[in-house]
Amino acid sequence: MRFEVDQELAGTPGEVLGALTEASWYEAVSASPSDWAPRLEAVEEHDGLVVAVVRYRFRGQLNKAARAVLDPERLVHVDRVTIDLARGTFSVAVTPEHQADRLGVSAAGQVTAGAGGARRALSGEVKVRYPIVGGQVERAIVAGLIDHAEHERVAFGFWNANGSH
Repeated sequence: MRFEVDQELAGTPGEVLGALTEASWYEAVSASPSDWAPRLEAVEEHDGLVVAVVRYRFRGQLNKAARAVLDPERLVHVDRVTIDLARGTFSVAVTPEHQADRLGVSAAGQVTAGAGGARRALSGEVKVRYPIVGGQVERAIVAGLIDHAEHERVAFGFWNANGSH
């Protein structure tokens, strides 16, 4: 299932992309009411790109369809966020710690100057390989991703305004 997120964030494109490499940014998101608690594990540089390795743990509630195939305690994934600061782009490769053969999530985006700060445009795809309920689980995951992006947007405003970086 494809998804798209298009948001205005209160900051410059450099500040938005730079946040992806800051532990304090992930702490701010973790303090939000998002269903996902991220923790920055590493920042690496390769060939002019910056790669942030982020571990996410689920702490929300799953709907009945999702609970049929997913154990909330085992919903942990590691994201490799590859950032090209010169181009203002990023990509996300998601690796679930459990059932990686049944779940795939990938996304890419760009951060540009917008009317009120920075505009983050993100698109991606969620694939769930479960008979019968796979589509329902995909819809639940996409809804959660969109909700999480909104929590990130709000947290970024507070984080950036408070000079937490």
